[in-house]
Amino acid sequence: MFGKRLVLIVDDDASIGKLVHDMLILEGYEALNADTPEDGLKIAFDKRPSLIILDHNLNSAMDGLDVLAKLRQNNATKMTPVLMLTGSAKTMNNVEKAFDLGVTAYLTKPFEIDRLTKKVASLLEGKS
Repeated sequence: MFGKRLVLIVDDDASIGKLVHDMLILEGYEALNADTPEDGLKIAFDKRPSLIILDHNLNSAMDGLDVLAKLRQNNATKMTPVLMLTGSAKTMNNVEKAFDLGVTAYLTKPFEIDRLTKKVASLLEGKS
């Protein structure tokens, strides 16, 4: 890896955000957390991360699909890989919609850390 790759985590669950953040740091990545969709979009547009890990279920007027749509409409982030996380079986119905909007990969909670680290590495290498 040439230089550190920046990964943005957008998740309103602080414990999940911290877990993912700490795992990424241990793997040698730079990581930033956003606990609201608005903060996530601002950071994404300003910092242009190499990867965005986005929770589907955000306790906000915007959910993960709304954030994804805005990311894909912006020139700064329209090509950025997005790994969407979900913990709810009912949102699995939205997987097709997420792919239609341009999500790169999907992972369900709970997830094994090893599975997440492998997915992050493959997405940053351009393989999903």
